[in-house]
Amino acid sequence: ASKYLDTMLSSGMKEEAMGTIDFPDKDPEEWKLFYEFINPQNIREAKINGENVMTLLPWFHEFQMDGYVKECDKYLAENNSRVQKSFWKKEKRTNESEAGHQTRLEKRNEKFD
Repeated sequence: ASKYLDTMLSSGMKEEAMGTIDFPDKDPEEWKLFYEFINPQNIREAKINGENVMTLLPWFHEFQMDGYVKECDKYLAENNSRVQKSFWKKEKRTNESEAGHQTRLEKRNEKFD
């Protein structure tokens, strides 16, 4: 589970009182993907793979989900070249320029610094 989310929902913060957490700066599609990994009804079916690892890893870091971070690291170590090709193909489908893609990747990588 997530220490971050547990704290927000159980330490007297406004999220506990409201029963919801807002993420206004997050991409809704990425949230749906991330939610598969924290929703108890889906957790056994949610799998890290080449299509989602690069999207999920920053979320797992941010929300202190160390077990999933290790799972992503292991997946990337075993499948790095395949993941890069898959990730680039997915990004190309958005008609994003290579420069735009590189800029977005750099911003995403800054989350790890």
